[in-house]
Amino acid sequence: MAGTWIRLAHAELSSAGDTINTGDFTPKDNLKIVANLPSDGVLDNCKLFVGTGGSIDTGSNYAFRHSTEGAGDGTNGSMSGYWFTVTNVDAGVMLTAEIINNSGREKLIQSHAVLAATGAGTAPQRAEVVGKWVNTSGQINTIRITNSGTGDFEAGSYITVWGASDDVVTDEKDALTDVEVGTRYEETDTRKIYRRASAGTFTSTDYTTSNFTAVGSTVAITSNSAVSTNTPSNTANRVYATIPSLKSTDAWSCDFQLYVTEDATNDYHTIAFCTNSDAFNTSGQNHVSVQTQGGGYQRFVLNGRIGGSNSETTTSNSTRSLNTNYYITLSSDGANTARMRIWTNSNRTGDPAQDKTLSIANIGTLTTIMHGIRNATSSPYEWSGTVSNVSLTNPAKWVERGSA
Repeated sequence: MAGTWIRLAHAELSSAGDTINTGDFTPKDNLKIVANLPSDGVLDNCKLFVGTGGSIDTGSNYAFRHSTEGAGDGTNGSMSGYWFTVTNVDAGVMLTAEIINNSGREKLIQSHAVLAATGAGTAPQRAEVVGKWVNTSGQINTIRITNSGTGDFEAGSYITVWGASDDVVTDEKDALTDVEVGTRYEETDTRKIYRRASAGTFTSTDYTTSNFTAVGSTVAITSNSAVSTNTPSNTANRVYATIPSLKSTDAWSCDFQLYVTEDATNDYHTIAFCTNSDAFNTSGQNHVSVQTQGGGYQRFVLNGRIGGSNSETTTSNSTRSLNTNYYITLSSDGANTARMRIWTNSNRTGDPAQDKTLSIANIGTLTTIMHGIRNATSSPYEWSGTVSNVSLTNPAKWVERGSA
């Protein structure tokens, strides 16, 4: 798949002539050519030559299939050059061509040429050619166009080459780094104006009783942490707060520390990001969360609820112990995938002990952080532990502000 297109070369004749050379350019996996070739007389056997290492290949290393005005195909093999007009023309040519420029393969070429004709009563001709250059030991990095007719390419005739590799950059501004908040960006093609918006964060310093709402008495905000003590599962006890909105296209990340002292239930959401502040598993709420499961499991769960349906991926049984610090990162890649990584060292160095992913397509915009039990009625009921050192980061982004 072609990535971002950039102009690689442009060459223009300052006086009439029969040859235009691009000179050397940086090779790319995909090439596009546009040439405007007005003439002062008859053009004939107009050819495209290519080369690698800065050297044009004029040998018999080209083959092509051609058609003029949609007539039957003609074929030519072991030719010197790729003919893109096939017939003669006395009013100039407009050429467009595309080349697949893989180093270890023959270079495939397709072109369309408009063979000009003067006067409103005469329609131009068309020439369609497909072909190849048989070199398999390098990429094209220089191109030449020639004419063998009695006329010349006029002064101002030109060739322009664009290229793209497979390193896809979907938006130039998103590829920029170290951009200060408040920076203005204007798209020259659309005239749209964007400004760099400040990053959205929510950290342990935001864990205050004034920011959080408590439902029930067994989950509380204490010392910048969410602390649960024997939370019964049939009461939907929880605490929640509003956070900077996390859109489904945002790539966000949340670090937190977990310490569990009692876990008899299967349904405690140690941390969850939700579309509203309703009790867990109620109609209309979507969320992504990290759960712990006790009983006979003793494991972690990456849980998602979207459109009334729950999905989850779990670690193996007996991978979570009581009275142990776990350092967890819950994140979204902004492309419909959530990820849970768990370390036992506070620096989160080395490979995580647990690493799980889950699709969260169509989850919607997450506006609430929540800790607590699922709204259930089955026993067992107890969960005790602490979630601390929370650090949610939603990186700075470009926000459209109108147009110029």
